[in-house]
Amino acid sequence: MLRGQLKSLWKCKTYCPVKQPSKPSKPAELEMPQRTEIPNIGFFARLFEGNRKKHEEMVKQTELEFSDALRVWEKHTAYNGNAYQRTLEAWKDKVSDWRLAKDAHDEDEKTKETNFSTAIRTDLKLMEDVLEVELSSLDWPRETMVDFQIEGNGKAIWIDVDLPEIEDLPQKVAALSANSRKLNIKNKAKKLLQLEYAKHIHGIALRLAGYTLSTLPASKLVVVSGYSQRLNSKTGHVDDEYLYSIKFTRSGVEQFNFSDIEKLDPVEATNLFEHERKMTVTGVLKVIEPFELLEIEA
Repeated sequence: MLRGQLKSLWKCKTYCPVKQPSKPSKPAELEMPQRTEIPNIGFFARLFEGNRKKHEEMVKQTELEFSDALRVWEKHTAYNGNAYQRTLEAWKDKVSDWRLAKDAHDEDEKTKETNFSTAIRTDLKLMEDVLEVELSSLDWPRETMVDFQIEGNGKAIWIDVDLPEIEDLPQKVAALSANSRKLNIKNKAKKLLQLEYAKHIHGIALRLAGYTLSTLPASKLVVVSGYSQRLNSKTGHVDDEYLYSIKFTRSGVEQFNFSDIEKLDPVEATNLFEHERKMTVTGVLKVIEPFELLEIEA
């Protein structure tokens, strides 16, 4: 995806071969002129000398015109053939040059591919650029803002995510009436809404961890801390309050069944990792203190 695009930009070069030159089309053959047949003079017409001379002149003129047309046709045909041969030879030279350039380009690509594979594990600036492009390319069903910091020479990634609010989720549910003749729309039960919200925001954490570990091969630990804006009844201000902080390890994430990921429960999956979270059985998430950056050991 976008990681590949940024990878290509990082491997920027002064020359990139164009497509292989197309073989020139053979020119269409000119239609060969046809001799006009003059009907033989009739028996009685031959009895008159004037008719015979007139017929002979017509035959001679027709033959002359045919000869002239044939010479022009042969000249144009030869010219087109020679011009095509010159174009064909020029094309062969271009193809030869193109192949040399392509071989050099392919060799350069292999070298740069090797360099990129090394740099993405050692170059912190490149890691930041690639991860920023990758995370910014993710589409979210609700507004989700992400910040990150790379620590431990790329071994540990710290991610803070501004979670969507529970009010952003669909608040109503539709169901058919008992006789199936009417569609009833009503507010979701509070417990259902809270559990859906918990599942949604934990799915965000799993997605961020998965993409980060996939993008940065040197990373071993991804700490995702999610916060939401809530009213502080003591001050009357809206404050950022953390709802979870999870330490995802590469070895732990590798346990997931990615071939059937929809069967994974994001909330339950969190239990595989060290985490800070206070959630009731009804899905109510209480404020927590996230892991501190100094606690992360790469």
